[in-house]
Amino acid sequence: MIHHRSIVRSTLLLLAGLGVVVAAEDQQPASAPATDPTAQLKQRLDDLEKQIKALQAQVQSTNQQPSDTAALEARVWKLEAEGQTDNGYAFGGVGDVTLVAQKNVGKTVSADFNPIFIYNYRESFLFIAELNADENGVSLGQAWIAFTSLPHAVVEAGRFPLPFGVYSERLSPSWVNKFSTNAPQPYNTDYGIFSEDQTADGLQVRGDIPLPNNAKGNYHIFAVAAPTYNSQDFSDNRLVFGNPGTGDHVRPTLGARLGFLPMPTVEIGVSGMFGAIINQQTADPTIDDTAERSYHAFDVDAEYHYQSAVIRGEYVRMDNQDPTGAWVHSQGAYLQGSHRLTSLQGWLSGFEPTIRIGRVQRSVVDNGYQDVNELDIGVNYYFTSYIRTSLMGFDHSVHSLDQVVLNTTFSY
Repeated sequence: MIHHRSIVRSTLLLLAGLGVVVAAEDQQPASAPATDPTAQLKQRLDDLEKQIKALQAQVQSTNQQPSDTAALEARVWKLEAEGQTDNGYAFGGVGDVTLVAQKNVGKTVSADFNPIFIYNYRESFLFIAELNADENGVSLGQAWIAFTSLPHAVVEAGRFPLPFGVYSERLSPSWVNKFSTNAPQPYNTDYGIFSEDQTADGLQVRGDIPLPNNAKGNYHIFAVAAPTYNSQDFSDNRLVFGNPGTGDHVRPTLGARLGFLPMPTVEIGVSGMFGAIINQQTADPTIDDTAERSYHAFDVDAEYHYQSAVIRGEYVRMDNQDPTGAWVHSQGAYLQGSHRLTSLQGWLSGFEPTIRIGRVQRSVVDNGYQDVNELDIGVNYYFTSYIRTSLMGFDHSVHSLDQVVLNTTFSY
C-alpha cells in the first residue's frame, strides 16, 4: 500500500513538472536556435515522458501481482512496510460480523476484531503485533520482529503464520479470503488436514530471487516449534501449530517454500515441511508418551489473475504418525474462482461472484470424517474499499456440515 502511494505521488510530481515545462516552452520563440533554453526544455520533456511511462508500467505490473491488493490494505507488513519513514508506526486491522445457519444446528452469530500494530525503526527493524478478539476473549494472533536491511532477504523471529502453501500467510484474513471466515478444505476447522491456521513460534528468512526476462521469484525458509495433536484421544488426531505442548521436547519443524512468477499475473509455488509431533501425555497404557512421532507435508499452489478475475488452487499431502505410532495419510485440494464485476457501471461494479470446489481424504476416520467433498458458491459486495458484505452457501457430501453464511467484514 505504501509502495503504491509512493508511485502515485511520484507520478503526480512528474505531471506537475511536465506542466511547468510545457508552459515554459509555449513562451519561447519558435525560431530559437537548438542550443537555447527551448531545446533544453524539450529534452527535459522527453525525459519526463519516459519516466512517466516507466512509472505507469510499474503501477500496472504492481496491480497485477498475484498477491491481492486487499492483502496489502489489510496487512501492511512484510516487505511492503519497508517504505515507512524512520521510527514510523502504523495502526490497522480487520474485523467482521458473521451469521451462520447450519443444518441440524440452527443459527449462530459471531464477531471478530483483529487490530494490527506496526513499528519501523530506522528502516532496519520492523515490529508487527496482531490481537484476535472475539466472544471467547482476546488472544495473541501473531507478534514478530524483522530485520529488513539485507539485500534480497528479511529475517523474522517470533510468532508468525507459516509460509507453507499460500492460505495461512496471505489469504486467511476475512477481508482477503474470498469466502470470508470460511477456510478452504485443507484448512477447514471441522475436517481439514490442519485443524487451524498455521501460526507458530520460530524463525524464518524470506525474500525475492532476481530472475531474467521479467520473471520473478521468492523464497521462504523457516524453523518453528513442533505441532501437537488436536486432541489426546483417537477421534481427532489432526495436527495443530501454535499450541503449547505438554510432552517431552522434540525437534522443531523445518520447511521452505519457493515461488515462481513467469509473468506478473501468474505464480506457482512449491512447499515442504517435516519434523516431529509433541505426543501429549495420556493415561492410555498402550501409548508411549516418550516415543517421538514424525510427519512430513508437501504442497503445490498456483494462482492466475486476468484483469478483475482470479483463479487459484492448492494441493496438500501430509503423512503423519498417530499417538500409537501408526501412519495416517491425508490429502486435500481446492480450486477457487472469483470475478469482480468492475466492467459494470455504478453500484453494480461492487459485486464479485465466487465459487470453490474441494475435497479432503484421509486413510482413517478422523473426527468422524474420512472423505468430504464441498461446493461453495457466494457473492461479495464491496460498499467501499474497506467494507464488504458476503452471502455464501456451502454444500458438503457430509450434509450435517451444510450451511449458509452472511458476513460483513471491514479493514482499516
